[in-house]
Order: sequence, then C-alpha cells, then structure tokens
Amino acid sequence: MITLKEIEQYQTQSFDPTFEALCQAGKLAWYPWVGKNYLSASNKILVILESHYIDKAKSNVEDVQNPLYTRRLVAERC
Repeated sequence: MITLKEIEQYQTQSFDPTFEALCQAGKLAWYPWVGKNYLSASNKILVILESHYIDKAKSNVEDVQNPLYTRRLVAERC
C-alpha cells in the first residue's frame, strides 16, 4: 500500500495555506489533492470523483478530523 508520504511526490502543497484558512473558517473539512504540475500546466483539469463519507461507528474520529484525510484516502485507494 502506498503511503501519504510516498504520494506527496505527485502533489503540490502550494495551496495548503489557502486550504488551512478555509478549514479554519469552517468552509472546508479536508484539503483536496492537487497534482504537482497543476501550477505549470497551460490547461487545467478538474476531476471530480466519488465522494467519501464518514461512518462514525467504523472510523477513527481522529483520522477523520485530520484535514489531510482526503489525501490519505487517495494514497490508500489510488
């Protein structure tokens, strides 16, 4: 299984300060995954995938509250 650390080579964290501000304002729960070439690409593509939902009975609440939760799911499942 690929780890979050390993998948970091494929993503950019350039937008993380903005995502952090949105999380603190209550407008974003988890940071989205943004590809590493997004900023330099002449054409941008937005890929919308299946949503993920929380089953509080089965999920570790601390993991779900982590703003990097979506990125962890991408690392585990893609």
